[in-house]
Amino acid sequence: MPLKFVKSQKVKQLLINNGYLHIYYKKGSDKFIWRCVDYQKYKCSSCFTSTMDETGTIMKESVHYHAPDISNVQAKIVIEKLKENALITELSTRNIISRTMSTTEVGVVGQLPSITSMSSTIQRVRTKNEKPPENPLTIHDLVLPDEYKNIHGNNFLMYDNKKENRILMFATKENLDTLHTFKNWMADGTFRAEQTLQEVRLEKLISGEPSPKKKKKYKNHDEMILNVVQKFNETPAVLYLRGIAQNIKF
Repeated sequence: MPLKFVKSQKVKQLLINNGYLHIYYKKGSDKFIWRCVDYQKYKCSSCFTSTMDETGTIMKESVHYHAPDISNVQAKIVIEKLKENALITELSTRNIISRTMSTTEVGVVGQLPSITSMSSTIQRVRTKNEKPPENPLTIHDLVLPDEYKNIHGNNFLMYDNKKENRILMFATKENLDTLHTFKNWMADGTFRAEQTLQEVRLEKLISGEPSPKKKKKYKNHDEMILNVVQKFNETPAVLYLRGIAQNIKF
């Protein structure tokens, strides 16, 4: 009968046998030697040997000094399944945990880590698998791999001006088409006081109120923004957003 394994938190192979967990101890001339994972906690010196072939067969085993903890073994199997689901599905972290908990026996649930800990485990596994680019020191150092510029085979990075005041615009064509069907747009964000003031002035300008006295270069930006807004119904959504982004100065 093939041996059953589960991985520890440190990604080491743990061998399962009769409700006990065993960790690799050493290699003999023609066998592997395993010992109880609780050899320190319970002073358990139980060991057993297995053959070195691919399936593995138990050759010899000794008695443990403590009772088996079947629920703990099952909990480790559940966590390993949790990690597998994190890699093979696109479900949210909460959905993966919810589905896992719903199919887990009550006695095993008590042995599982906290939801916060399981969430961190899923995120860590996904991050390690996806190997995201390193955080840049500045936005100018940001280099986006192709997989971050596309989604489901379509462009996701719609605009990158690659200038000193760098602006990156992410969207899908479907969402932009939907957005373009509405005349009034609402935005959310965190702004400094002077940025909020500029938003108010921009709204007054679009509504037709005269702009306050300002330097020529700012007047030019106001005129260009107003020109873009007036051509809303004639301009594709991407070009419209680019026109706004290129003429707003913070």
